[in-house]
Amino acid sequence: MNGSFIQTAGLWLAAMALMMPPMALPTLTLLRRACRSPALAWGFAGGYAGVCLGFGLLLAGVQPALRSAGWPQPAAAILLLTSGLYQFSAWKAACLQRCRSPLRQLLALRQPGWQGGLELGWRYGAHCLGCCWALMLTMLGAGMMTPAAMLAITLLLAGERLLAFDPRTVAHANGILLVIWALLTGTPP
Repeated sequence: MNGSFIQTAGLWLAAMALMMPPMALPTLTLLRRACRSPALAWGFAGGYAGVCLGFGLLLAGVQPALRSAGWPQPAAAILLLTSGLYQFSAWKAACLQRCRSPLRQLLALRQPGWQGGLELGWRYGAHCLGCCWALMLTMLGAGMMTPAAMLAITLLLAGERLLAFDPRTVAHANGILLVIWALLTGTPP
């Protein structure tokens, strides 16, 4: 491993640590209240964190290659456009529904203790990743780790999961914002 990968991985993992836990906090709170099992809650947190950390490391591996290839501005616009269009997909809607309504997953818990929590956290994390992978990729094009881009993406993610509106409406609004962002990014000055 070279220093560049370690630094990039550290940035991605820090971004994941800042952006993703607030999305899982309501589910973790529900799990702790419903099951009253610290081991189950810790297992859930570990499974969820594993998914987030794994995706962060994957992006850390991709970013230096993109940087060395000269990552052009039109590619950033393509990432933003792809993410915007993904917001309207059936896969996004299905993952978002599972993230916002985890009770069915909690009721389907197959085993108690930390093992059950780990499996549950991994499944929940996979659904959350299904919701946000395209938004996270926009960070490659929107300026890796710029505070403004991180804040914008965090707000988009939080809005989808936490607002009391229909999640599809919020996701579609986010999609429109991302498409506009893509058009502005892809337009020459």
